[in-house]
Amino acid sequence: MKNSKPWRSPVVLMRISSILFFLTMLGHAAAYPWTSTTEDPRETKLVESMIDTPYVFFSNTPYAFFGERTTYWSLYFGWGLLVPVLLLALAVILWILSGLAHLGPRSIGTICAVLSAASLVGASISVRFFFTPPFLTYFTICVLLMTAAVQLLRQQTMFADGKTEKL
Repeated sequence: MKNSKPWRSPVVLMRISSILFFLTMLGHAAAYPWTSTTEDPRETKLVESMIDTPYVFFSNTPYAFFGERTTYWSLYFGWGLLVPVLLLALAVILWILSGLAHLGPRSIGTICAVLSAASLVGASISVRFFFTPPFLTYFTICVLLMTAAVQLLRQQTMFADGKTEKL
């Protein structure tokens, strides 16, 4: 099925989503160290307490994580470093998969649907816990990937020898 508008093809939609994941990664990494830099003494005190206390959520209960003693700040900081790596991997994998869409449209369509659902969850979490830019990014990715998924799931499978099979 040839799309009359190439900018709406599943490959283009997947690549736009890949770019949006990459931009999300840049935004997350640029927020280093994921705290406010204002001179408000309350914010400074909060960050210092996150760094210094070996207790979770600042309670008096010692915090052990998988048998290791840690601070809330260590987990917060480490997760802040890991998220951009995962977003970059997702962006690269989605870009690569877009080039394979013609070989296995139903499989790639299913992957797009799963990533679309995950992006909808990301948008929901962003509305509740973060702010507008990540919500808009994840919601846009959700719509783009769901559109690509629907298009791909309606296509035939094309084999390497050029033959197709209606599934």
